[in-house]
Amino acid sequence: MYKAFLNQRSELRDQLDRLENQRSDLQREVQEAVSAVDKKGLESRLASVDQHIATLEQAIAASDAQVAQSAAVPGAVVDPPREIPQGPPDEVYVLAGIFMIVIGFPIAFAYARRIWKKGVETIVTVPQEIYERFARLDQAIDSVAIEVERIGEGQRFLTKLHSDQRALGPGAAEPIEQRAGSKEQVKNR
Repeated sequence: MYKAFLNQRSELRDQLDRLENQRSDLQREVQEAVSAVDKKGLESRLASVDQHIATLEQAIAASDAQVAQSAAVPGAVVDPPREIPQGPPDEVYVLAGIFMIVIGFPIAFAYARRIWKKGVETIVTVPQEIYERFARLDQAIDSVAIEVERIGEGQRFLTKLHSDQRALGPGAAEPIEQRAGSKEQVKNR
């Protein structure tokens, strides 16, 4: 019953608001009316709206009395149950926001700046002195490679010579110096 009387009172107040809006519109039309006939008709409508407003005010007063009377009955007014908070308290969200602003934003900014700087390629000029060193190193490696090749050729020649002497037998081979010629002839070549 209590809720029914509350709903009735709410509906009566909504009707009263609509009638008051209608009255203000009629009053404005009465002020703007040019002819006397129009003005007289609008004034009669305005009087009718005033009567409806008066009856609604009386109905609202009666409804208020009924609401008060029904609220006095034990158990008619039931307080809504207390809401049990679930989840983290609101302070957690505030602290998380502060943490993100104070800690998270500077870290994100530094990381973005680091990525940005890595994207820029740094062009470093190599001094001419290093190029000259590399050229000398290249020449030295080439000369070592040639010398190693010569050593290898000499080793192959000597290996072939020794294998030929063994194949012919111990007395058939001439001494190496006779075959190659004397030392003086080798120097002259």
